[in-house]
Amino acid sequence: MELNTLVEMVMGQGVFAALFIWLFFTYQKESREREERLMSIVDSQGERLEKISATLEKIADDFQSIQKTSLG
Repeated sequence: MELNTLVEMVMGQGVFAALFIWLFFTYQKESREREERLMSIVDSQGERLEKISATLEKIADDFQSIQKTSLG
């Protein structure tokens, strides 16, 4: 095998290796950003569910007190 052929093969593989590494790290960065956005959405939904739960508990308490006054 000639030296030029060997050098060309190494250079060709080097380019693909560099592209793979670049793609891998780009994908990792995008995945991390996506996960952070999803976690912020999950956190905000949790806060909203807590508010809804508190409101429903208050409504249930009010309903029970109305039932007691109307029956008693």
